[in-house]
Amino acid sequence: MLDANEVSALGQIFNHTFGYSSDTMKVTSSLHGDSLVLKYIAVIQLVGEESMQEQIPKYEKEANDVISDALSQMKSSFKERVGRAIKVTEEDRDIDVELVNVSAYAPRKLAYYRMNVRLKVA
Repeated sequence: MLDANEVSALGQIFNHTFGYSSDTMKVTSSLHGDSLVLKYIAVIQLVGEESMQEQIPKYEKEANDVISDALSQMKSSFKERVGRAIKVTEEDRDIDVELVNVSAYAPRKLAYYRMNVRLKVA
């Protein structure tokens, strides 16, 4: 379990480093006891109904890369601030694709791609 200084350090790291958003993607985090939740959301464009399943792995890889980068930067920043390494163990990962703008006459579809990763922090 993290003490108050370590929780404060994690809050400062994620608030200033990963609390940003762009036009197409955003990474946020929240801490619930000893569980850290990283939430990735991106606006994606899917082309054609038949190729939708072929396009999703590309966005999944992008989300995994962003989450991995956020975790590695968090670990190094945490070690600098607190003076000890932090261990995280993945408990759960869920993915959701929500179509937002769909037209029968246009092959392009806008969607939200979400990935939530729950980690146990020690």
